Amino acid sequence: MPDCGATCVVEKIRETEIIRSESKSIILSSCRIVTAGGGAPGGSTSLPTNSAIGGNRAISTKDQFACYADADDSTVPAVGLSVGAVASGNDVQIQSSGLMEISGAGFTPNNFVFVGVNGTLTQTPTQSGFFQKIGIAHTSEVLLINISQPIFL
Repeated sequence: MPDCGATCVVEKIRETEIIRSESKSIILSSCRIVTAGGGAPGGSTSLPTNSAIGGNRAISTKDQFACYADADDSTVPAVGLSVGAVASGNDVQIQSSGLMEISGAGFTPNNFVFVGVNGTLTQTPTQSGFFQKIGIAHTSEVLLINISQPIFL
């Protein structure tokens, strides 16, 4: 989600959230937005959970709750990355752009990072399900989040 700041408008149209800023629009299907704008650098929001969510994982939405994005399940493409782990029933903060430090990630700098299975991040593109870039490794432990549209395989 873009960092909308004070100019952000949220509209609900047939179970679809449309977030608009002066220069961008993003559509999140079946998503309830708890907060918009502000938060982590580059833009963040928080979503309710109905299961535990680990930190630094690719996040999607399903039935209005945050869940893991999964390259093997084309119904759950990523909308951002979880900022910290949360227990079931709590809101998870999701960062959708900007720099994120992921200790011990072991990324190869200047290479793309993709959605893997069960919310994991990988630098190896998937061969089935869907293909979605999450961003590019700035260093071995820093990811520049720039989420692309999923490409269904």
